[in-house]
Amino acid sequence: MLNGHATQTRPERTSVPPRRWLMPAILVSLLLAMAAFAAASYWAQSAPPAVLGTLTVQRHSFALQINERGTVRPARVIPVKSEISSNQAKLVWMHEEGQAVKRGEIVARFDTKPFNDALVTAELAVTDARTRLAGTEKAMQLQREDNAAKLEAANRKLEIASIKSQDLREGTGALERRKRVVGIEQAERNLRIATAELADFDELLAQGHVSQRERDKVADTTQQASESLALARAELENFDRYEQPRLTREAELLVDAAQTEVARVRRVAGLELKRWENELLKYRRDLRIAETQLAKARRNLEHCDVRAPLAGTLFHVELPQQRDRRKAQTGDAIWIGQTFMEIPDTSELKIDLQVREVDIARLAVGMAAEVEFDALPGQRFTGTLRNIGSLAERADDSVQRYYAEVRIHDPSPDLRVGMSANIRITYRTLDDVLAVPVSAIEYRDGHAWVQLQDGERRVPTRVTLGAVGTQLVEVESGLSAGERISVRAQ
Repeated sequence: MLNGHATQTRPERTSVPPRRWLMPAILVSLLLAMAAFAAASYWAQSAPPAVLGTLTVQRHSFALQINERGTVRPARVIPVKSEISSNQAKLVWMHEEGQAVKRGEIVARFDTKPFNDALVTAELAVTDARTRLAGTEKAMQLQREDNAAKLEAANRKLEIASIKSQDLREGTGALERRKRVVGIEQAERNLRIATAELADFDELLAQGHVSQRERDKVADTTQQASESLALARAELENFDRYEQPRLTREAELLVDAAQTEVARVRRVAGLELKRWENELLKYRRDLRIAETQLAKARRNLEHCDVRAPLAGTLFHVELPQQRDRRKAQTGDAIWIGQTFMEIPDTSELKIDLQVREVDIARLAVGMAAEVEFDALPGQRFTGTLRNIGSLAERADDSVQRYYAEVRIHDPSPDLRVGMSANIRITYRTLDDVLAVPVSAIEYRDGHAWVQLQDGERRVPTRVTLGAVGTQLVEVESGLSAGERISVRAQ
């Protein structure tokens, strides 16, 4: 067999062989016939479908793509959540699921009774807090006035004490000492006069002009003058040693006492004001807390009417229950931030698909994609691979698959959520390579073959393939540009 064709060699005519060669010859003939029959059967069984035509092998540029099926989904789903910060938010009405709603339209209501009660309580708390705060501010103002009056009185006493101290040091005290000095001077003058007079009387007594009695009387006056001078000097010494220091100390004590009183009044006033300031801070804090609770109560009451964040189709969300999950319904208690409805944002669409494990390594975010929708035949859209999952999931066909997302560039208004699509993601581009149509390739015995056109004959030729695309396949060896091959139906 050569190039897929079986050949036989006809024996030359000779004389009838001896009998001993007859049986081997018959066996050889039978074996050759059986081989020819087997080859004919093999090619008959593995023969490809009918030939559609021939083409010339050329160089091409083509893209390598991954084909997958996907479903149109909204690019984002806007949750409808409870914004009531309480565990008393109970649903009393819900908009019917699957209906179109407008932006701002009421889609659910919570029971308002507990929040009306909370609002009344909060309003009373704010009123009480404001009343306490106003009373504290008034009391603090009165305390300031009382402290100012006490401080003014203490300062007046200090001023009086300072004046009296100055009087004792520079006024009354100095005057008292001056009096004593003047008394000494007067006593000295009186003593000089008395002494001179006594001398005169002694001379007159010696001359007999006065009596002894008169002379003794003048001597007694002189003695009194001397004693008065001694007393005046003793008084001055006593004043300087005792009286003046006493007066000075009294003056100092008066000022010290007044200054101490001023300091005490200021300290007490400061402590009183601090106490009132603390009370004021406390009541202001209480007022802020009460106002916060009031604002919260108002917000909770306002949020009892739940409005649609955007226009679209409304869907109810499943909530966890004690034993299973079910969709939200009237009577359910909803926690703050818990999603119980959602509205798909169909202004931007995406396609969710699952990529086979063998293909995932070829993909990268940002690759271009072509999209065709089953419901829109003949229309082709472009998109970009935006996301590739990192966790594999086993699909129904037991093949590991990864989630991927394609964003559509210019979606048609005819697109609807849930539509099925065929996605082709280009992961590599081949430029100017020898390539043939996929329909020209036959696979036998684990190898690739083409039917090389040799005149009127088709010669099976083995080829080595490179990258395989959806329409074309790269041929690395076995063919040359310009050769003609058969193209068969798929």
